[in-house]
Amino acid sequence: MAEKFSRQILINNYHPEHHNIHCLYANGANPNVKGDEIHNNYEIIFFISGEAELITEFGQHKLQPNTAIVLPPNTYHKLVINEENELYKRLIIAFFSFTGFDDLVKLKASEFALYQSDELTNLYMQLQKLYDSNFSDVERETLAKAIIAQIFVNFDKSNQKKTKGIQLINPLVEKTVEYIKNHLNEPISVAELAKLHNVSYSCLTSTFKAEMNTSVYNFILSKRLILAAEKLSKGEKPTQVAIDCGFNDYSGFYKQYKKMFGKNPASVQKQESFIEQDK
Repeated sequence: MAEKFSRQILINNYHPEHHNIHCLYANGANPNVKGDEIHNNYEIIFFISGEAELITEFGQHKLQPNTAIVLPPNTYHKLVINEENELYKRLIIAFFSFTGFDDLVKLKASEFALYQSDELTNLYMQLQKLYDSNFSDVERETLAKAIIAQIFVNFDKSNQKKTKGIQLINPLVEKTVEYIKNHLNEPISVAELAKLHNVSYSCLTSTFKAEMNTSVYNFILSKRLILAAEKLSKGEKPTQVAIDCGFNDYSGFYKQYKKMFGKNPASVQKQESFIEQDK
């Protein structure tokens, strides 16, 4: 029977508020992770085995074993997993910054991409083996950083970037997503979006839900809250952030922000947070 828990390497005592790296290996479906995800950290998922489909704002893809998924900050994504499949295994690398390698990260992980290569598979296997190694914590962390740096170097090497097999999202959904991303600082209603694209309200909402596995409203809200978190982490005033992120009033922004992040906007002092939404 597959393990229903995860094991992890904590590099520099990783915590979402710290600029370090979190490596997570999981064998079997994780019952604690539900819903869709959108967060302001980088995430590299190495899909090892099992049955899963990846849904993002760029399209859908039935994952093949040994596929590396690069997810830049603020990228909506969802892994639809066959939870009955005990072969489901993945290794996740999550971080806000990679000290000493930030330029490399910007060069290699600034865009959504899928990769497959023998070199990457070997590197992820090395990283996975660290979980059962007899190295000290310091040695394990040092080796993990070195392997992760090699993983980034191997992205795009010899044109390994994989784009074939991605089922692009419906043109209506694609246009809706792009409009939302470009107008987060403005009032956006689902009815106005439907009118803009010359479709009915029900057509837009049902098509979007079918393609993205979330509602138009929740997608807009998630994008706005992530943008707000980024602005707050830079020291911008909460009241101005609410306005700049398209919220009609501060009380509504305050309520939604606290619901999503578990803290009030004024308490943020250059901190970042993960978002996991139950849908």
